Amino acid sequence: MIEYWHVLMVIAGALCNIVLLFMFVNWFRKARFFEVRETVRKLSIFYEVLAVVCFFPFLSPSYWISNSSLFWDFLGLFLPSVYHGAGIGMWFISFICFSTILCLLCIITAFELSNQRGIKLGFLISFLFILTSLFSLISLYHSLILNFGDPKYYWTAYLLYMLANVSIIISNVFSSYYLIKIKRILASC
Repeated sequence: MIEYWHVLMVIAGALCNIVLLFMFVNWFRKARFFEVRETVRKLSIFYEVLAVVCFFPFLSPSYWISNSSLFWDFLGLFLPSVYHGAGIGMWFISFICFSTILCLLCIITAFELSNQRGIKLGFLISFLFILTSLFSLISLYHSLILNFGDPKYYWTAYLLYMLANVSIIISNVFSSYYLIKIKRILASC
């Protein structure tokens, strides 16, 4: 059972993201744009929940930032010659640092949504989540194909991560749509 721990964590992460998507779609299915405060409140809750997602590997944009070859080419200049152990430690530290920064940006967005600055930051964060989720889907697709049929069912983790990333893309596209509507309403007032 211990060798399947990663599958259990992925199931928990994917279920949280799918619940987030259904909650988000349910909130805005009957949206009334003349009730701007209610829409802003719901978007604020969405960005607070998105702050928690920042700490899930494969789902957080910080995972893809810390795995980026550009980032490692820059960071490799400052690492000692024993690269392997230091590289793993630095990856973990950079993942936590980037996750914390993204989490704080999501929280700032949630509290600043009532003015134009929070809306622009919301667009930036949603775009970052959409872009990194697309990169994640491309990467996970190749891993899924390579591991499909594995007797230890490692491919189920990739499939669930892909499902969670699709739910993040859909919910951030929805949030961008509602941010545009809120911006238009606030501009007309």
